[in-house]
Order: sequence, then structure tokens, then C-alpha cells
Amino acid sequence: MDMGSFMSHSKAQLKKEKFFQFISRLKSSIGFVFLPLKIEGHQLLSPGLELDQSIDVNTRNLIGSESRFDYLISNTFGIQFSTLTSLSKKQYNHSILGIWKRGELNQTGQLNYQLSASLYSRKLRLNHGQNVLSETIIYKGKEFDSGRFQYFSEQRDYGLSTTLNFDYRFKRAITLGIFARYFYTFGGNAGLYIREKGEFWFWNRSSIFDQGGLTIKRDKIIKNNFQFGITFSLDL
Repeated sequence: MDMGSFMSHSKAQLKKEKFFQFISRLKSSIGFVFLPLKIEGHQLLSPGLELDQSIDVNTRNLIGSESRFDYLISNTFGIQFSTLTSLSKKQYNHSILGIWKRGELNQTGQLNYQLSASLYSRKLRLNHGQNVLSETIIYKGKEFDSGRFQYFSEQRDYGLSTTLNFDYRFKRAITLGIFARYFYTFGGNAGLYIREKGEFWFWNRSSIFDQGGLTIKRDKIIKNNFQFGITFSLDL
């Protein structure tokens, strides 16, 4: 083998080794999360849609499925991207991108903690039922002609979240844990989300997000930025 061929082979081998080293640092898991959410009292009002309803302060206990992907910078530091969606008709979802630090709490390595800081975006959509229209109407530039529509309280926001996890690994791939998370909101909005029902073709179903259709004291539907949960995850 001449020098040129040797150098070319070495570079290809090095690229291959770097690729497999990168792949070996990628980890993924799926899990289920219990999320208690406190909902602020608010008023839904839309004269054009014959809608006037008060929503009292209440608590929604949601169960969500989480897909998580990690890149291990080292044994104790990493980068995380995760998405969480509630199982109950997608009432809640959020996406998180951030960094974490992990440590062991016992000698066997089964009990661990993880502290993370992440950028997030989230959406809460609460279904309050359906309403019937007596005639076709044009609302905010959208035509509602099927005679029925669903209406929701909706909050969209983004910001920074910090999370502290404690988890116990039963087996190599099965982990049970608890977490506490706080959301520092940078911005967002809340409003009335309306979706037409009864149309056969989905592209004919009108929908609209109307900030003016919801009245609330703190401009937030989610009353608690502090969140607790229980996790069950399976490493893939």
C-alpha cells in the first residue's frame, strides 16, 4: 500500500470511528408522566358565537407520554431534547431543550439525581364541550357553516425551566422516578380556541385562536408554574 492510499484509508477509518463514537453517546427513552395542573378561573365570551361561560378554579390531573433523547458529553453531563404530550386528547404538550448534570446517590449507582436547565415551549388546551349555531356565521374572517363547533381555553407560552429528578433504576432499562420542575415564563398568550365540527372533509373545518375571547386575571390559564410528577421510563 502506497503512502497516499494509507493516508486515505486512515482518514476513512478515523471518520468511521468518530461516527460510531457519536452514535454510542446518543441515548433515547420513552416514559409516562403524572402531571397535576391547577387551572385559573376565567371567562369565555364570544357574542358572535353565542358563547358565554365561566370556568371555575380547578385541578386537572393529566397523564402524559414522554419521548426523550440525550447526548452524553460525559458520564455526568449531557444535552437533552424531550417532548411530552398528555394522553387525554392532547390537552397538554411541551418541548424542552437543555443541559443536565447527573450524579449517583448510592454506591451501586441505582439511585441517581439529575439537575437540568432548559428552554421550553408549551401549550395547554382545555375542552369545554360543543355549541350549536342557528345559522352560518363569519367570525374573525373564518366561515362556520356546519352548525356545530368545539371550544377550548388555550395557553401558549415559552421560557426557561429548571428540573430536579430523583430516579431509581430497577433493571438496566427500567427506571422509576419523581421530579419537581419550575417554569420561568418569558412570554406567551391565552385565548379562546374554536374548532368547527360536523364537516366531512377536514380541510373544510374552520378553526381560530382568539385572544379577545377569554378574560382572565393573570393572563395565564395554568395557575401553578411549579410542577411535580412521577415518571416511569424505558431506555431504548
